[in-house]
Amino acid sequence: MISVRTWLVVDAVLDNVAAVALQSDGDDDVIARANALRKRGWDAAAAHPQRGRGPVGWPPSDTALEIELHDADLQFVSDRVDAAVVVATHLVSADDLTTLRDARAELRDITTVA
Repeated sequence: MISVRTWLVVDAVLDNVAAVALQSDGDDDVIARANALRKRGWDAAAAHPQRGRGPVGWPPSDTALEIELHDADLQFVSDRVDAAVVVATHLVSADDLTTLRDARAELRDITTVA
């Protein structure tokens, strides 16, 4: 289980990962993996009984999503969030950085589903 709040951060990070890969080196594996993981989140949100009651059609931020994340998926996501924290340290406000760090902490605390 992962909170909607954290998954929205993950979704944004994965969106950026896919966009950067597309623009820079065209790494099809990274693009496909990031987009597939984002789709898992969208599917979990669409199936959630409280869908539409949170930000931009998602369930409320403080609810949990059931997203299947294998160890390799979780490592991929965690590595990308860690990299986003490094970049954000130089680019964004303290509030945005706190949001990323909170997401990174939750990712470290969850266990894989499958």
